[in-house]
Amino acid sequence: MMPTLLDIALGMEKYYYNWNSVEISIPRPDGFIVEEEICNQLCSRWKPNDKNGRYAIFLLNKKKRDHFSVIREINSKFKLSFKFIGIKDANAITTQVVYIDLASSKSKNIPSFYSSEDGSFNLEFIGTVDRKLNHTGNHFSITLATKDDEEIENRLNEIARNPFLPNFVGYQRFGSRRPVSHVIGRYLLRREWEKAFIWILGMPFIHEYERNREIREGIMNGNGVTINEIPSSMFYEKALFKNFLNTNSFYEALRMTPLPIEIYVDAFQSYIFNKYLSRTFENIRDVNYEITLPTYFSGCDDICKEIYIEEGIDKGFLSEIFGVKVREIRRRAFMRVSNLSSYRNKEKGKITVNFSLPRGSYATIFLREISHFNPLLFT
Repeated sequence: MMPTLLDIALGMEKYYYNWNSVEISIPRPDGFIVEEEICNQLCSRWKPNDKNGRYAIFLLNKKKRDHFSVIREINSKFKLSFKFIGIKDANAITTQVVYIDLASSKSKNIPSFYSSEDGSFNLEFIGTVDRKLNHTGNHFSITLATKDDEEIENRLNEIARNPFLPNFVGYQRFGSRRPVSHVIGRYLLRREWEKAFIWILGMPFIHEYERNREIREGIMNGNGVTINEIPSSMFYEKALFKNFLNTNSFYEALRMTPLPIEIYVDAFQSYIFNKYLSRTFENIRDVNYEITLPTYFSGCDDICKEIYIEEGIDKGFLSEIFGVKVREIRRRAFMRVSNLSSYRNKEKGKITVNFSLPRGSYATIFLREISHFNPLLFT
């Protein structure tokens, strides 16, 4: 079966199993629960055991809240620089750890507990450690709504027998509702400043919030959108637009704005990885095999060269941009699905699936494989 157009646009050109499409959806946010694992334990059960350690560790619980907006809020609230080891889904119930480096922190205002005014997240201090955290993976509990629960169970049994799937980079890396991060990354690396600017600010997608879509349409159509009309939820877009109005330069606006350049560049490289994996996984026999894709054309194998030519990558293309270094891609070809179990809910037509994945692997890729269905209904 051919993948969806969205899959192909993100470099996922094949499925692992030759299954028919099965319709699934997820009642979000309650039907998508994810928790980080530290040292192979759920982070809510893991306890830091170093007294007066260098890193202060916090448990962050959130529901239907964007990761980066939470980090901005707690950084601003406590005048601290909170770090994280994983970015969790916005439209979900998530539990993870965040931390601060006490050795470099100027503020001593360490919160013991904080809850947001809207109740969307809370932060709890749980102790200190001397070493950086060993993030081993994530555990998921996902409720699927489907009319084909028996077929889904058959597919889960097949994966339990052979628990390895292609380790594609998931939809979230590109933007689930507006999958353009890799396109922006390509234009930035090509130094095509105006195109990067337009793809950040414009290019509306139908599944965005209506207000955001209207703003993007107005910018694309030259309808005289003012800075005050851009909602605060469009944080980066608003800052970029303001800097362009002040400089009248696409390059300067991009350079001055605190954009997540690393995310754009990483998304483009993830797209390259997905294309490469699509064309090679059938011939990889070692489930622990790690793919390495260099940043220079001459270091590529034939398939890598083929993809680089398709994407117009030439000498010097994958070089530093706005201080962000472009590093070679190193990622395992397969992900292992562990602790897999499922049960049918009392509510007819719903099945809950529990499983763990290694750090950096995506539950949406697991869902893509068991359903072969429209990813917009499960991302």
